[in-house]
Amino acid sequence: MARPAHLSKSDPSGSNPSSSNCEYHAHIEESIATIQMQHPLHDSAYFLGRNIYQILLFCTVEEEERYRKSFPELEFVRWHSVSMDVLPHGGSKAKGIEAIIAERGILREDVVAFGDYLNDIEMLKFAGTSVAMGNAPDIVKSAATHVTRNVDDDGIWHGVRIAGLL
Repeated sequence: MARPAHLSKSDPSGSNPSSSNCEYHAHIEESIATIQMQHPLHDSAYFLGRNIYQILLFCTVEEEERYRKSFPELEFVRWHSVSMDVLPHGGSKAKGIEAIIAERGILREDVVAFGDYLNDIEMLKFAGTSVAMGNAPDIVKSAATHVTRNVDDDGIWHGVRIAGLL
């Protein structure tokens, strides 16, 4: 089995760039193109001296079980046929939202979330109001309280209206 590629993020705000463990990998190119991101710069020492909050593991569905068995302390959430989010056990978008609303005294029923793929299901189920994009798989749509148009068809704008925010 070939060495998998991975992408690391150390800043949860997204303001710091990500780094790849290899110069180029077709799986990185294929999957991140769907989120309109460019192949990150290579930095094999990126993780040194940094807190890593999330890793994107670029591997096929067939390779997935090997990682789940080797790293039971981590959560793996597939979001593309050749990519998965890798998070600390118990970490997720829903858990992040839960921590923020607890800190700020916001009620769960006042949370509105938008999502379009498998890594959004837990968050969509957690939010008081949730909107799945029209281009989302059916399993994602069934987790949401509402379904809007495709993202490329003003889906966010229509979703904001559906959720009663406009």
